[in-house]
Amino acid sequence: MLDPQVADNYYNEKRKGSESSSSPNFPALKYYPSLINHALFMISPMSSMTFEAALFDVPSLILAHNDGYHAIPCSLQAQYKHFEGGKDVPGWFFVKTFDEVKYTFKMLVDRFKDETPTNREFRPVLSSAMKGYLF
Repeated sequence: MLDPQVADNYYNEKRKGSESSSSPNFPALKYYPSLINHALFMISPMSSMTFEAALFDVPSLILAHNDGYHAIPCSLQAQYKHFEGGKDVPGWFFVKTFDEVKYTFKMLVDRFKDETPTNREFRPVLSSAMKGYLF
């Protein structure tokens, strides 16, 4: 399901054939904790959102492949010094090729489909792993 605060903008841009809007339409910042806490898992390249999801014990499918489109590919972002050690974090699932995305997505849906914000497989292991990044 697409976040309702960004859905209309996203679909309007897709109808125009645009990759993304020239004027960002971000959800309200106070909305993020609830949004993240109610997600089964996050899909993102290595970013601050990946860390924020981990603080809620929400696992992430981490895009770490070269998509041939972005100037700084996800494969390079995943190697940035400030993300060092990320491949050892339990609950972060790195995909290194585009072909792995579909397989890993399906695996995560099947694995986490019955979880709730109060009942998560990676609680408190994932949020505890963030202590190495927070200082």
